Amino acid sequence: MNKNFLKNYISDDEMLRISNTIKDCEKYTSGEICISIKNAKPLFRQRKSIAQLAHKEFYKLGLQNTKESTAVMIFIILKSREFYILADKGIHNKVGNETWHGIKDKMQLHFTGGNFAGGLITGIKEIGRVLKEHFPPGELNENELPDSINY
Repeated sequence: MNKNFLKNYISDDEMLRISNTIKDCEKYTSGEICISIKNAKPLFRQRKSIAQLAHKEFYKLGLQNTKESTAVMIFIILKSREFYILADKGIHNKVGNETWHGIKDKMQLHFTGGNFAGGLITGIKEIGRVLKEHFPPGELNENELPDSINY
């Protein structure tokens, strides 16, 4: 698979800004933020919903293994213009679906306006705000997941 598809949407500078935004947000929470972007749905999974694919990706990346079950993933499929925010059970038990839908709506405004990186950064900051409120950093506050985009 060609991994250069992302260059059509995000520049190298924007990739760095996104990674730095994740890193900055995670300083204030024990939660973890992950971005996973796919170019298209796999051929043999065309009929799966974005939610089903996001759950599969969440487990494939091992996000369920954070110490406090506090990972949040933004999952995007570019060709079908779909995205989904998925929170692990530790977060989902405290934060309802309305929160994620509100963040998704804010991101969508940027995406619709052609500002893909801006939409991601907005989503990351909003997720960081929610995580900071409900999951303050512990004494160690180790970074359990890479801050770069998975694709």
